[in-house]
Amino acid sequence: MTKMRSQKIGTCAFLTILITLTPLATLKFSPSKIIWNSYVLAQDANALRAAYQQVINTYEEQLAKARKEGNRQDEVRILNNAGYAFIYFEQHQKAIALLQEAWTIAREIKDPTLSQIVRNLATAYSKLGDDNGIKFLEHQLEIAQQKGDRETEEIILDNLATAYAFTGNIQKKIETYEKHLAMVRQLNKRDKEASTLMNLAILYGGISEPQKAVELWQQYLAVVRELGDKNSEYNGLFSIGIIYQYQLNNDQKAIESYEQALQFAKAIANPFNEMITLRQLAFVYGSMNNAERAIALLEQVRSLAQQTNNRIYEGMVLGDLGRVYFLKGDYTKALELQRQTLAIAQADKIEVSQMYALANLGETLFRVGQLAEAENSLLEALTISEKVRQKIESYNLPTSQTRDDQNLNLYNWLTYTYRTLQQVLVAQNKIDTALELAEKSRARAFVHLLATRLAVDAQSQPKIDPPNLARIKQIAKEQNSTLVEYTVVYNDNNSLSQLVLNQEFSYETALLIWVIEPTGEVAFRRVDLKAVRGQDKKSLEQIIRDTRQSFGVGGRGIAIAARVDSTPNYSGLQQLYKILISPIADLLPTDPNQRVTFIAQDALFMVPFAALQDSAGKYLIEKHTIITAPSIQVLDLTRQAKQRLQTSTNKRSLVVGNPTMPSIRPKVNAPPEQLPSLPGSEKEANAIATLLSTQAITGNQATKSNIVQQMPNARIIHLATHGLLDDMYGFQSSLALAPSGKDDGLLTVREIINLKLNAELAILSACDTGRGRISGDGVIGLSRAFIGAGVSSVIVSLWSVPDSPTAFLMTEFYQNLSKNIDKAQALRQAMLTTMKQNPNPRDWAAFTLIGEAK
Repeated sequence: MTKMRSQKIGTCAFLTILITLTPLATLKFSPSKIIWNSYVLAQDANALRAAYQQVINTYEEQLAKARKEGNRQDEVRILNNAGYAFIYFEQHQKAIALLQEAWTIAREIKDPTLSQIVRNLATAYSKLGDDNGIKFLEHQLEIAQQKGDRETEEIILDNLATAYAFTGNIQKKIETYEKHLAMVRQLNKRDKEASTLMNLAILYGGISEPQKAVELWQQYLAVVRELGDKNSEYNGLFSIGIIYQYQLNNDQKAIESYEQALQFAKAIANPFNEMITLRQLAFVYGSMNNAERAIALLEQVRSLAQQTNNRIYEGMVLGDLGRVYFLKGDYTKALELQRQTLAIAQADKIEVSQMYALANLGETLFRVGQLAEAENSLLEALTISEKVRQKIESYNLPTSQTRDDQNLNLYNWLTYTYRTLQQVLVAQNKIDTALELAEKSRARAFVHLLATRLAVDAQSQPKIDPPNLARIKQIAKEQNSTLVEYTVVYNDNNSLSQLVLNQEFSYETALLIWVIEPTGEVAFRRVDLKAVRGQDKKSLEQIIRDTRQSFGVGGRGIAIAARVDSTPNYSGLQQLYKILISPIADLLPTDPNQRVTFIAQDALFMVPFAALQDSAGKYLIEKHTIITAPSIQVLDLTRQAKQRLQTSTNKRSLVVGNPTMPSIRPKVNAPPEQLPSLPGSEKEANAIATLLSTQAITGNQATKSNIVQQMPNARIIHLATHGLLDDMYGFQSSLALAPSGKDDGLLTVREIINLKLNAELAILSACDTGRGRISGDGVIGLSRAFIGAGVSSVIVSLWSVPDSPTAFLMTEFYQNLSKNIDKAQALRQAMLTTMKQNPNPRDWAAFTLIGEAK
């Protein structure tokens, strides 16, 4: 059996719950958090800053007064608030000093704010480089355990689980909450038991274990019923309904849970909970294609919103009603309702609601052919969204999330509105403007990250405005590459509502393709994908997945090889060639040595462009030298990174192969299993090290701490090991290195992105290193992390690569590189040579070059 460098650590369709932007809010679920909290967005950033400054200006006087009066509770509160304010102004050492003092007193008097103080301390430490304050919390946990201080241990465990959530380490978070659950049960803290059961239920739902999640919610219900907590009982029933609706696809069970929750909402006279439950019921009936019942339920919500003067919810449900009529094809009624929604948002000056209403209105106007008005509406939506983004950024909220995290969340809002506007522009033959918009819509958080890394200091950060048409043409010239930018269009580009009819979810209907030649010529093609669906109604994404499976790249797991067909079926590769390449084939260079750079989107990131096959059986790599990138502007920034490296005298190479493998859990709560050894990668590393005049680091020497220490000084980084894929969050994708001490040996995306690397090339000769969570910003995974850390070119894999052919391909690549040809050509020639010995694309087509070709 061929040994595969592979392991997948999580996949799910995760129900996103929007989190309110309250300071250091713990991630707790309640139905009220399903809607966006406009309160913070309505505040003025200057007012917030002034409020924190007032805290700093007055805390010493207030503290002296509290101490004089012997009021220790006030003393704790003042110290904690001042510490939090100093975090806001990024004076973290001062914040830590005050918070440590608050913590000491709080423990003495058993003050209820102790947990909040610990959370604030962890945040302050995170700003000094401690990943979400985890090291601080783990150290304090050890101290509490040594002292037998069970109360403090319980508080630390609770906060530690939240800290793990910010890293994306779901396994650690679940383990910690399991320990916390056992402890609170021993301490008979029934309210804490309920909240921990709730958090565990959300986590298991998030990792696609809905049955386990329902079981935990049932335990939660038993506890809150004992406590007589009717509000929490409502929450539990509502949450079970969510799981049945979205994960178990059991509409009848979902309706039963929501109906029970609705009775509780009425019994406790909570009209808001009544509204959100009626709304979810409407969504269920909508998915059952019962539009009339959905409308009746939404009208009930509308009536309640008017009775309680809840203008935000009134506007939201009007949007939902407009959505139903839109899906029914009654665009006149949809427009009427959407304009009412917009009027409410404008009257109340709710920017987020205005953005949503304008986006919905713009799409409907597009559907009815009112293109100029649709363009204006969508442009206004994007203008307001930019104001919202800037307002949120200006808050500088002192949380342990990074600016990159925040940017990723912000830009994901806008993806579908950008796509609708591109269609509107294309329909008006504004092709060049649509291209500028297409480029503006992608990898914006990545661009921010790269620009920050390129800056010498805060004052010298490169300009990061999206490129206009002239700059796009200039980038193509500087890259000496034909740029191919794809936009994927869906049947319904509106992602702002959960409401569907007849379970008809979004699928791809068209591709917009721009080809920019190094000469500056720009061409545009539109590909209709409706015919691709055929009778089996396969989406483009499903075609891509089936194609990958057809030549044996779908299997994953510890020591489990990918399925290899005895007679691989390449028809999918030919079908994808017909869809993606044939429409633009006449625009691509005829010289195979000239570069073509593909700017992918969505499922296209999974496409092995090198292996696409024309009707004559010729692979695309035989015709062209191929590069990929998440955006045209990212290409520009990686070029700047390469230019910066040209002044470096560092010539060292770091080559790692077959480390002593760490142990991981194949799934949550399963016993750890050691990843299998990769002797082929050790041979690969030794051969490559010889070519690079260095010595390979293998086995016990290839510890995570050792490799991380050497990486910033390397010009070339080659890592031949197991790759672990996290396609749920992206941030836990990792490379397997040798464990040492308390170090588990897994080098994660978050850890890589915080390094300052000076390499011109990183090759991740492992499985799935080019994959991750696909978002509006591109692929959140290892490739993004290495480029974000300062590497100008990265070669990564799109699937679980086989050991022996990979070793051969990589050796060929370095031999080609030594002949002074560029990286793109070196990879192409290595693929062509490997193809002769191993004709299955699975063995030679996995790797792709991202970034600089030279």
